[in-house]
Amino acid sequence: CSGVESAISSLDYISKTKEDVRLKLEECSKRANNGKFTLRDLLVVPMQRVLKYHLLLQELVKHTTDPMEKANLKLALDAMKDLAQYVNEVKRDNETLREIKQFQLSIENLNQPVLLFGRPQGD
Repeated sequence: CSGVESAISSLDYISKTKEDVRLKLEECSKRANNGKFTLRDLLVVPMQRVLKYHLLLQELVKHTTDPMEKANLKLALDAMKDLAQYVNEVKRDNETLREIKQFQLSIENLNQPVLLFGRPQGD
């Protein structure tokens, strides 16, 4: 999930610089789904779904009466909430690292990467 933005950027770059690739992507999109979705759109779908599964599970828990099934659904709900939180944290961390890297590139005569400041050195 953390590489989706990078994949989209790479896809955009390749599509802009290589017309044959862009044309092939358009052709495949039209054949696969009548042009409704591009590959760029489809790259985001798995992450969006993972982040919404907990909403579906909450509804299932609400409407389930069998105690055993309800307990299993609650376990699944907790797992999906944990996964969604983890995905969001990784995404935030990657955004922060990207911002630090951009900041670092703007500093002249920097001898040590900014990411290493404040980190303990290994023995």
